[in-house]
Amino acid sequence: MVKLTKVLKPARPEDEMTRLVNDTPMKQENRHYNGLSAIGTKCVRRLQYTHYDCLDITHSARMIRLFGIGHTMEPKLRKELEMFLGMTFKGDQDQVIGFAGHWKGHIDGLGMFLRSSKFYTNDDDWFLMEYKTHKASSFADLKKNGVKKSKPMHYAQMTSYMGYKKLARGMYVAYNKDTSEIYLEWVYFDEADFNENKRKEAETVMADTILPRIGNDSPMWHECKLCDALSVCFNKEPIKKSCKNCQHIDILDGGVWQCTKGNVVVGYEPCCEYEQMEIFNVY
Repeated sequence: MVKLTKVLKPARPEDEMTRLVNDTPMKQENRHYNGLSAIGTKCVRRLQYTHYDCLDITHSARMIRLFGIGHTMEPKLRKELEMFLGMTFKGDQDQVIGFAGHWKGHIDGLGMFLRSSKFYTNDDDWFLMEYKTHKASSFADLKKNGVKKSKPMHYAQMTSYMGYKKLARGMYVAYNKDTSEIYLEWVYFDEADFNENKRKEAETVMADTILPRIGNDSPMWHECKLCDALSVCFNKEPIKKSCKNCQHIDILDGGVWQCTKGNVVVGYEPCCEYEQMEIFNVY
């Protein structure tokens, strides 16, 4: 009987370098507001955890680079829309302010067809522009089912932007990262969907209890399994200590967090008088 032994390849310096540039975890930058790009999240409890700065979200260096592809593609896509469709643009990264100043977003811009464009009509007005990049499978599903069904988070984000900017429609520009194909779709403003978004914004900020989980109240629920807040939500880990989840904080209009202990600046690092907010003491 021949004895087989596993032959291991010797580790190369390049392997370690490759691992570091791809797998090193990086914290997502904290913002002092809730991003309207997340308003399509089904679970308002999840939005509360972000609002109160209860956890750090990390991504691998590879994923951070992947997220950045969309930003690098935007000017290239604008150039092509200008060239082929006769469009003009303004308002890139204009701010949108939601409920009590605690919800905010930044639009990709506004678009309009020039009078020389074959797509221009006499009643044309500015419309929202939204640019997103997709892998091939996501792109195919988008083309088959449309933005609202295939990408509900993107649809909700656009709905809020259109509602606050008082726009009747938006152009969703999708870019296939695998084939360089571009897909365009009109998304029209819906008042009922906008009101539902605003309800979630208000509930996130104003609720005086931790809100119920979605699904069957189990960590095995399909959306819970993929949630960044899974361990915190099901009490496997304590929430991160932050000024925003301290018992001595008041949430004011205009996006203001005020310390009742007299501290002028409310940051993310709590002081020695930190006490956990009562709503997070019961799970």
